[in-house]
Amino acid sequence: MRRFIVLALVLVALVGASTVAQAACRPESGLACNQVVNTSLTKVFQTGNNRFAIQLVFGSGVQFVCNGVGGNLPLPPGCTKDGVQYKPDISSNVATGFNNPQLCSIIEGSTTRSGATNVGFRVRFEQKNAPKRKTCIIRFDMPSSFGGTTRSLPFTIVNSPTVAPEE
Repeated sequence: MRRFIVLALVLVALVGASTVAQAACRPESGLACNQVVNTSLTKVFQTGNNRFAIQLVFGSGVQFVCNGVGGNLPLPPGCTKDGVQYKPDISSNVATGFNNPQLCSIIEGSTTRSGATNVGFRVRFEQKNAPKRKTCIIRFDMPSSFGGTTRSLPFTIVNSPTVAPEE
């Protein structure tokens, strides 16, 4: 029994150390969200009634490889790979949101109604050969009607005031 308790405590310590290592692996970047994301090339689309797609393009100071490592930087064990993660806890007016499984720089979803919409996300990338992360919010107004043709919507991007730990 004593051996089991010791083993359990060691496993808990390892899991805790792994979580701390991940958070330390990708600290929050000092860049603003509009520097991490190229707002001239990023697009927000209305794809249906209350449906949207966001195609993120990254800025020149960011190295990003979908589900990989930007550039030639080897990541420490347990460090999360490059990617984009939808964050429901900092989103509003979003009924469903998910990352496109084929293209990790696309977020798709639906809104609960027309009007002001905030889509929160975290991007994991490399900046000056160091792993970083940034938590951002894209804001746009979902139109009340859909004319049957996908259309581009104006948007703004802001830094998230809430920065949750790395998962």
